[in-house]
Amino acid sequence: MKEGYLLSFFSSGFASHVRGKAIDIGSVDIDVFYSPVDGVVESVEVVEIGRPNRRAERSYDVVTLIRTRESLVKVLHVEPIKVRGDTVRRGERLGYFISTPYSGGDIPHAHLEGLRVVIPKVTKPEGGDDAVVIRRSTYYLDLEVTQPAWAGKLTGVPCSGGLLNGSIPWACYGGVVGVKLRKGEVNCLGVRLGEVKVAKPRYSLFEMRRGVLRNWEKDASFKVLSNKPVCGRRALMEFVLGYGRNPVVRLYRRLGLKEGDSVSLSEILREYSSY
Repeated sequence: MKEGYLLSFFSSGFASHVRGKAIDIGSVDIDVFYSPVDGVVESVEVVEIGRPNRRAERSYDVVTLIRTRESLVKVLHVEPIKVRGDTVRRGERLGYFISTPYSGGDIPHAHLEGLRVVIPKVTKPEGGDDAVVIRRSTYYLDLEVTQPAWAGKLTGVPCSGGLLNGSIPWACYGGVVGVKLRKGEVNCLGVRLGEVKVAKPRYSLFEMRRGVLRNWEKDASFKVLSNKPVCGRRALMEFVLGYGRNPVVRLYRRLGLKEGDSVSLSEILREYSSY
C-alpha cells in the first residue's frame, strides 16, 4: 500500500469493522485509490442505496470484487476505472473515492473486505495532543496530529499505550491499535472513553456503553443502518490512523477555527466528554 494514505479499522459502525473483518483506506487530499492487491476484476456492480444520508453526493454505491491468489477482495465507495475481466496490479490506479449513502460525511475512503492485514506492534507509544487545522468545511474541520504515537508505519493519537481509532461517541466503541490491553478503563489524552471488552494480540476494543459490542447485530447495527448515532446525539470526532504520514482527526464542529490554527485534542475531548 502506498504511504500517505489514512487507515481505519474501527471508526465505522458497520458489523464487518466491529468484528475486525474490514479496513478503510482513504485520504483528505488524494482522490485516487490505488489497488493494494494483484488480481483480476471478477465483477463491478452499481447498487442503489436507501440509507438516509444528506451528505452523500450519490444515491448509489459500487461493489467491485477482485480475485487474488489468496482471497476475494471486496471494494466499496470507489468508482472504478476497471471493468470485469481486467487485470489489476498492486499500486495501479483502481478508481476514485466517491461519497455514497454509506460513506457521505466520512473522510473519503475505500472499504475493503477479504484483505489480509497484519497490524504491527506499537514502537513509540508516546505522543502529544496538538493538532493543526488543515481543512475547513461547512460542517467539519480536518485536524492533522503533529506528535503522533507509532506502530510500525502506522501513526495515531496516543491512547493507553497504543493508537486511538474510532468515532467518538457516535459509534459507541473504538479501538486501541498496536497493543493488547488488560481489562479496565481506556483513557486517552486524560479522558476516560470506556471499558476494554475485546483484547487481541495487536489491538483492543473498548465500549462506551456496557454490552454494546455483545449485542451489536441485534441493536446497534440497526441504528447504524438508519444513520443514527449509537451513543450521543450526533457525530463529534473521528480518529483515523496515518500510514507513513501524520494521522487525522475529523472534528464535526467548526469552533470558529480557520486553516492553520492549532488546537488541543484533549481540551476538545474533555469539553465534549459527556456529549
